[in-house]
Amino acid sequence: MAGEIAHAFVRISPVTTGFQSSLERQTSGVGKSIGGKIGKAMGLAIGGTVAAAAGGLGAAVDLAIGFDKSMRNVNSIAKLNEKSFQALNKRVLDLGKTAGVAPKTLADGLYDVVSSGFAANDAMKILTAGALAGKAGLTDTATATGAVTAVLNAYHMSADSAGKVSDALFQTVNVGVVNFEQLASTIGDVLPFASTLGVNIQAVGGAIATMTKEGINASETVTRIKAVMTQFISPSKDLTKAIHDQGFESGAAMIKALGLQGSLDRLYKSTGGNITQMGKLFPDVRALGGALALTGKNSKGANADLIALAKSQGATASAAKEQAKSISQQW
Repeated sequence: MAGEIAHAFVRISPVTTGFQSSLERQTSGVGKSIGGKIGKAMGLAIGGTVAAAAGGLGAAVDLAIGFDKSMRNVNSIAKLNEKSFQALNKRVLDLGKTAGVAPKTLADGLYDVVSSGFAANDAMKILTAGALAGKAGLTDTATATGAVTAVLNAYHMSADSAGKVSDALFQTVNVGVVNFEQLASTIGDVLPFASTLGVNIQAVGGAIATMTKEGINASETVTRIKAVMTQFISPSKDLTKAIHDQGFESGAAMIKALGLQGSLDRLYKSTGGNITQMGKLFPDVRALGGALALTGKNSKGANADLIALAKSQGATASAAKEQAKSISQQW
C-alpha cells in the first residue's frame, strides 16, 4: 500500500517538498518506509501504522494540490518558465513559514496582486508587506495586501513602497477609531482625488484618524474628505477668491505648498472661524462637514495625528514583533 501511495503522488513532488519540514517534525520513520523523496516529504507517523500515515498523506496532498493550483493560476498571468516558477513557489512557502500563513492563502493573495498589474517579483514585495500586516494582528493577509495594492496603484508607486504604505495604513488604524477591514473597503473612494492633488497616504490617514475619533464612521469620513478635495479641485467662486487672497493660483497649488491640513487651517483662519463664511467657501454640506472636522478646535488633534502618521515607518514590523511573543502565534 505504501508503494502505491508513493507512486500516486510522484508527479506532485515538487509541490509537496515545500511542506517537508513541518511533516518531518512529526516523524521521519514512516516517511523512510514509504521511500524516496515523496515518502520523506509526506510520511506521517500516526499511531505508527502505514494505514494511519496514508490518512495524513491525504491531508498533506490536499494542501499541496490546492497550493499548486493557486500558484498555477498566478503563473497563468505571470508566465514564468518552470525554473522561475518553482523558485517563486519556494519564496511563497518560505514566507508562509515566517508569517505563519497558509501557503494557499498566500498564493491566492499573490494572484490578486499579479492580476492588478504587478510583475511576480514586485508582487512578492507587496505580498510580504501584507503578510507582515496580518501577522501584526489587526487584519488578515488578503485584506492588507488588497489595501496596499490599491494605494500603490492609485499613487503610481512602485512595489518598493509597499512597506511604507502598509505602515501608513496600520498607523491609521492604530491612531483612529477604524479597523483595517473598514479602512480597506472605503479608502479607495478618496485615493484618485488624493493622488491628483498630491495629498500623500500619510495625510489621508491622518485625516481619517482624526475624523473617526470624532465619531464619524469610516465610510462617511472618506466621503467627507473626498468632498473637501473635490472643492479644491473645482472651487466655488468664494473659495477661488480666498485661495487667490492667500497668494495661490489654484486649490491644487495651495495644497502642494501647504498640504491639505495646512490649507484648511489657513482658510479657516482667514474667515476668523466664522462658520457662515466657511460655508460659503465649502458650499457642499459634506465638504463643509469635513473641513470643520479638521479645523478650529479640531485642528490641534488633526495636526497631532498628521505627525503620528508621518512617523509611521516601522509601525507594522514593531507590532508584528510584539505579536510574535503571543501564545497564539507561538503555538
